[in-house]
Parts: sequence; structure tokens; C-alpha cells
Amino acid sequence: MSLFGRKGKAEAFEELAALHERAVYLLCLRMMGNREDALDCAQEAMLNAYRAFDRFQGDNQGKSWFLCIAHHVCIDSL
Repeated sequence: MSLFGRKGKAEAFEELAALHERAVYLLCLRMMGNREDALDCAQEAMLNAYRAFDRFQGDNQGKSWFLCIAHHVCIDSL
């Protein structure tokens, strides 16, 4: 059985992303220094995570995976 089980990619991603979206935003806010840029970077990070979700290993490192993507988005933006 795949990582997604009976759920589709979008539904599985949505459940995982909901657990970590606040942490992603707060990381972006600390790195970017203002709300508008943080929101843009957090949105871009979630989009990038969705695009890469097929490669997500499904282990207990979900938060680290999201934060790593957000960190790279912020670095690229800066």
C-alpha cells in the first residue's frame, strides 16, 4: 500500500500540512521580519511541499521536512 493509503495525495497532504502550517509561518516570520513577506514565503513553502509530497518518506519527521522547505524558501527570498 502506498504512503497515502486509501486517501488521495491532496487529502493526505492537507492533513499533514494542517499540523505544521503555524510552525512554517512562524519560521518565515522570524526569518523575513515582516508579516507580508512571511505569508508569501509560507505560501510558497507549502506549494513546494505539495509538489514534493510524492517523495516524502512518511516518517515522523514531517515537521522537520516542512521547516526545511520553508527555510530554503526564505533563504532564496532574502
